[in-house]
Formats: sequence, C-alpha cells, structure tokens
Amino acid sequence: MNKLLGIIFPRKCVGCGASAAHFDDVFCDECRVLYERMKSVYCTRCGKFQDLCRCGPDKPSSDVSRYIHLIEYSSPISRSIIFTLKDKNIKALRIFLAEELSNALIAAGNETDGTYITYAPRSRERLTKFGFDQSRELAKFIASDLHLRPVTLFARRGGKLQKHLGRQSRMVNAAYSFLPATDERFDGKRLIIVDDVVTSGGTTSALAALARQMGFSDVTVLFVAQTPLKLADRA
Repeated sequence: MNKLLGIIFPRKCVGCGASAAHFDDVFCDECRVLYERMKSVYCTRCGKFQDLCRCGPDKPSSDVSRYIHLIEYSSPISRSIIFTLKDKNIKALRIFLAEELSNALIAAGNETDGTYITYAPRSRERLTKFGFDQSRELAKFIASDLHLRPVTLFARRGGKLQKHLGRQSRMVNAAYSFLPATDERFDGKRLIIVDDVVTSGGTTSALAALARQMGFSDVTVLFVAQTPLKLADRA
C-alpha cells in the first residue's frame, strides 16, 4: 500500500524538495546523509558530536539539569527542517524527529519511568496562523514512544516573537511571556521540556524556573536544534 501511495502521492524531501527515498521517509538519500553529518558536527566547547553534546546555550540556566539536542541550526538542511517543522503540518517529520529525540534521551541515560513531559507553548499569533503547536506535537509523540506522562504546564500571556529580538531582549521577553497553566504540585518529580530551537535559552530558562517553582527536582530541556554560539551572540 505504501509503495502505491508513494507513486500516486510522492513525498517531498524536507531538505531539498526532491522526491523522498521512500513514501515513509522525510529525506531523499542525499539529504539523509547530510542530516546524519549534522549530528556529527563537533561542539566547539565540549568537543563532542552534536547529539552527544550537553552544553546548551552560552549561559545555561541553573534551573536546567541538562540540555539535549540533535543538530546545530547552522546549515541549509537544518534551516529547512526547522522551517518545515514550524510552518508545515507534516506528521511524518514530527514522528521522525520525535523518534530521534527519544533515542537521544535514552542515550543520555535519562530516567523515563514516572517522568513528565511538556512543551514550550507557541505564541498565540503563530498558533492562530498555522493551526498547530509543533513542540506540543513532538512532545505527544515522544510521550507515546517512551511511555512518559504528558502534561500542559505553561501558558502564554503575551510578549513579542523571540526571533525579532536581540539576546538580552529575548531573556527579558521570555521571563514575561509565560505563566503556569496549573496550580498542581509536582514535588520531587522529573520533567522534560520539549522545544524546537534554542538560541539564547531565554524561553527554556523561563520555563525551567517555573517548573522548579512547581516542585520539579530534575528538568531536562530536549530540543531539535541549537543555534551555534557565534550566531546566538549576534542575535
């Protein structure tokens, strides 16, 4: 059936727009190789491959126990992946990235039994425009893969779009933009916060601080791509 569907409705590669290698793939063969190479780019701080790096942004939050990501947000294919994730409602890409993030989480040795998982909520403007929240969808698939406890912990209360701001403004804006979505306590529990891209770390820092106030004792930030330090500093 998938072969027939692939002939009738060929899936496009999210990297270059050419036909994907197979109906259930998100890449063509060439872009899949490029993606795997992206995971093997060395971090300039710790010297490890990207999917083994735990450095996080240039000024990691003390409320975050660890940062786990897949690739740098620095190449045409990484930008295509994130653009498609944010702006295109493609389930196959979410499933692929969720599996990749699940594998990275396991490789990092994270405890999953009894762990909660949540997401960085999308701005109301973007949610209205595109009709979905990409980080929420990723968290949903990861929760299913690893039998985690999905929960909505954070809500938006305004603020500006982060991508339009410089680094310091991002930090201030993020601290204002979120509030708890529940008054439930989670004392001593573990939490995973899912996001798509981390640049300054302002959003995840603000959410991790709220999570600590809710009682979480361990907070992991799990995300697809990290902006390289030299680019994040210019933002």
